Amino acid sequence: MDKKRLKKEQKKVYKKEQKKDTKGQKKEKKDKIKKTIYFPCLGYNMGGENDMQIQHDAKMNKRIANAIERWGMKNSLLTDSRIYFNGMAYCYNSNGEKRIIEDIEAEDYLEYGDNRLVSMSFEGGLGDVMREHWCVPAYEVLWNELWNLLSDFGHYFELGNHWNLTVYPV
Repeated sequence: MDKKRLKKEQKKVYKKEQKKDTKGQKKEKKDKIKKTIYFPCLGYNMGGENDMQIQHDAKMNKRIANAIERWGMKNSLLTDSRIYFNGMAYCYNSNGEKRIIEDIEAEDYLEYGDNRLVSMSFEGGLGDVMREHWCVPAYEVLWNELWNLLSDFGHYFELGNHWNLTVYPV
């Protein structure tokens, strides 16, 4: 994404957020929007102005979170799980009942979570799939479905621990 287009997108998002916030919160939101994600493992250097940067995209995060949610519901995997994105989380209890938590950050709960991306914590069915996909054929099928689902968005996931993951752009 070229710099002019990136700045335009930042300004659009900032103007929308500015209308919602009080005057004291404007600077904090502006600083948050300007954050970018660097991927040194992909050959991008951290730091300088001319380095390759991937800008956080709240709409994409929501699309990914909703797609994961639909997939998880279809396969009855979301018990005792949370999907963190855009400062909120879809939270499922042990009965699979959903509630939405506003104003929550993945980094407060997950060592490897990232507030700018989609992160998840899980026990229950999804936890079993993530931990045992290599030895249970049915879980391997589900693991591959999730991998392919995220690939369709141009993303992939990495496990932080055996009970959480974060979704990254390719």
